[in-house]
Amino acid sequence: MKTVFYAVLTILALTLPAGAAERRIALVVGNANYQTGSLPTPANDAGLVAQTLQAAGFDVTGARDLDQESLRRAFRDFRDKSSSSGPDTVAYIYLSGYGVQLEGENYFVPVDARIENDTSVSAEALRLSDYLRPLSALHLKAAVIVLNLARANPFARSGNPLTGGLALVEAEPGTLVAFNAAPGTIAPDESGPIPPTRRPLRKFPAKADCRSMTHLHASACASIRSPMAGRCLGMPPSCKLRFTSWSAHRMRRRLR
Repeated sequence: MKTVFYAVLTILALTLPAGAAERRIALVVGNANYQTGSLPTPANDAGLVAQTLQAAGFDVTGARDLDQESLRRAFRDFRDKSSSSGPDTVAYIYLSGYGVQLEGENYFVPVDARIENDTSVSAEALRLSDYLRPLSALHLKAAVIVLNLARANPFARSGNPLTGGLALVEAEPGTLVAFNAAPGTIAPDESGPIPPTRRPLRKFPAKADCRSMTHLHASACASIRSPMAGRCLGMPPSCKLRFTSWSAHRMRRRLR
């Protein structure tokens, strides 16, 4: 389960029914230039997602290569923006870079992090639940969280090894959470600037019906079939979206 999650969820963002009072806001962060070495794709991924969301009517706040202080500020500012936008707000967060999990919690790693061992994770990286739970508490119309973070990382070379990938999280009502790899696994290495697994994103329409969703899903599946050994998220013939362990059905009811 990889980029097809992005395809399905971004299509969902593009096709949310927009009411007269609805406001759409997004936070898009691509961290690439880490002290341990640069990643080839997050910056381009973030730019592509930001353009797609802007075309769909989102007010996008974009940022690249944030250190810890800047990243904390970006999350706080986005929460404040979400709060002041009112209950008819659709919020979309896209994070790309290194992520780690520790004791069932997921962390987003800023570019200035020095994670020498597992005990330094909580001090050097941002625990995502500290920012996503307050966002859920605002009871917005909907929230979509996309975590492109499950990569083989160069951290914690001494002491206890870090568990690979990201931890599965149970989404709050009205929220969808997606990973770039199945929980507890890492995504295959990618080459830049835009690898085949991201290319379907460039074809997203401003609005999508069942036919275009099926076509885009098929394109995304075809692009990841080889590196993912056929592990592609299937879309039912009815074009209804299914997300195991996530509260998509509760979000749909809220959007009706």
